[in-house]
Amino acid sequence: MRGMNKVFLTGVVGRDPEVRQTRGGGSWCTFSLATNRPKRDGDAWVEEVDWHEIKVFGADADRCGRYLKKGSVASVQGEMHYERWTDDAGARRTSARVVADEVAFVSNLRESSRSPVVAEEEVVA
Repeated sequence: MRGMNKVFLTGVVGRDPEVRQTRGGGSWCTFSLATNRPKRDGDAWVEEVDWHEIKVFGADADRCGRYLKKGSVASVQGEMHYERWTDDAGARRTSARVVADEVAFVSNLRESSRSPVVAEEEVVA
């Protein structure tokens, strides 16, 4: 059986995108994206924030660097990628990120009743 690795996220950008150049002259950028999900806390439902690292390549990376800012709302489509390494102390490490195929800039999503909302004090760099 063949598996599928596809991720769809819509949320609030947590830090300004950082754009860098590849050795071949192409562009790539990274930024964080916060999404909210409901969680039961006793008798009440609360919003829990999840943070996602996003990596974008090529023209989309340049576009994200130009137009996305901390607090912007974006929709990301891509794949989960995992990096594994051993640090200087000999500990095994793993990090996960979404490598985006597509990034859409969303406006006025915060005003929607179904939107993921992160309180301003929760949006951190």
